[in-house]
Amino acid sequence: MNITSHAIEQFIKRYRPDLHGYMANRELTKLLENAAPLKEKTFNGDEMWKTPDGMRLVVKRDGDKSEPVVITVLPKQEGCSEQVEDDGIVSLLEDQLLDLKVKLGFEKDRLKEANQIYNSTFKQAKELEDQLEVLKYK
Repeated sequence: MNITSHAIEQFIKRYRPDLHGYMANRELTKLLENAAPLKEKTFNGDEMWKTPDGMRLVVKRDGDKSEPVVITVLPKQEGCSEQVEDDGIVSLLEDQLLDLKVKLGFEKDRLKEANQIYNSTFKQAKELEDQLEVLKYK
């Protein structure tokens, strides 16, 4: 299972502030070996997973058969206050917003590229049309 850098940052912040990037990634990867999907989904329809010790993860897929990607690690739930739960929801929504912004940027780039291809093709067609007109009247 792939893990985003944001998920690793949240894991460090919420569970293992004593670890740094690579070591946190290794430990989180090890914890994921025993994680299981929950029935509940996020507001965005992403999967929620839980490790045996209660850590909750948000997992995204781009299709039913695609490789799951851990996009964030939620705060501890046991005995949590409403503020901690609210922080978890805010974090989840921020993650989803970031994901949408990345998708929008990608689509904007694709649209820009498609527009350039269209303009280039249109210009070539116009040039060929002009050449054909010249040849017809020679």
